Amino acid sequence: MFAPMQSDRHAIVLTDDELEAYVAKFGPMYPARIAHFAISHDGKRAIIELNQSWTGGTFLLTKTDSGWEATQISMWIT
Repeated sequence: MFAPMQSDRHAIVLTDDELEAYVAKFGPMYPARIAHFAISHDGKRAIIELNQSWTGGTFLLTKTDSGWEATQISMWIT
């Protein structure tokens, strides 16, 4: 599902079971979970909502000639 994603950073995608095993071995971590994700039919815009349990936000993603640009729409911290 993440194969077409282009990023200049490394991304590690874990299942819930893999995350549970990681936390059991290395201790607590607060990964970003994708709460909602939608992409336009033309593939040039997307909206993503991330949740890290203590913070999160919603971002509008726009594909440009130089890559994806993110604009923060909202943010929350507990």
